[in-house]
Amino acid sequence: QNVQNIILGEYHYDSIIQKAEGDIIENIVQNKNLLSQFTTAWEFLDYAKHDSIQEGFQQYSNNQISGDSFLQLLFGKGWEMNQPYLQFIEKTKTLGGQFVGVNATRNMKQKIIQGGLEAADYVPVGFELGSAGYYERFKIAMEDHIPTEKMDRYYLAQCYTDDVMADKIEALAKYDHRFLVVGSFHTDYYDGVVSRIKLRSHKNTVTVKIMNATMFGESEILAWMKPSNSYGPVADYIYFATEKSLFERPI
Repeated sequence: QNVQNIILGEYHYDSIIQKAEGDIIENIVQNKNLLSQFTTAWEFLDYAKHDSIQEGFQQYSNNQISGDSFLQLLFGKGWEMNQPYLQFIEKTKTLGGQFVGVNATRNMKQKIIQGGLEAADYVPVGFELGSAGYYERFKIAMEDHIPTEKMDRYYLAQCYTDDVMADKIEALAKYDHRFLVVGSFHTDYYDGVVSRIKLRSHKNTVTVKIMNATMFGESEILAWMKPSNSYGPVADYIYFATEKSLFERPI
């Protein structure tokens, strides 16, 4: 299967999961002979900082700075919490990939929450809200964190984030084969950024939900394999990662 967009849905700040991301990138790049011909995009970085990200990654790739120093350039104070992500950043460097940020700035999302879409400096052409199922899941996830009267504005910012990431990976990726590392809520059930990438890209797209196998019992793992009665399959593939190995469960 000639898949070109590979969307890695993750749980943040889990070293086992971030190691798995590096393993997946490495295995696919090597098996498809894509050395120096792929792009890794990351949700945690803003597209507005593209030039500085490129400059820093070039220094890192040339061994002028360490991985920790690269993270310091990217995040400043508090950079240490992102150290697990060096596991896939290092693979991207070693394999000669491009490394880009595709997210909107936090400030822009706050503007949208306060003033609606018209407050945004940039809106992708053809922007649309996500599906009814996506909205339902968003409300369930956020009901204890967001006042009911603000729920629609926060959902608007969520959908804006999805569409910007989809738009910018198309705009910034130099190569046909791309990996996107992004929180799994943005990818589950083919909603969020997945639906927007499929709309904006003519390339074949697959989703991989990566989970830390040590967090689940066998019955819970089997439950994840079953499609939801309400939303269908959660992804094309689920990777249950352990510290020693990675095993794959296609669904």
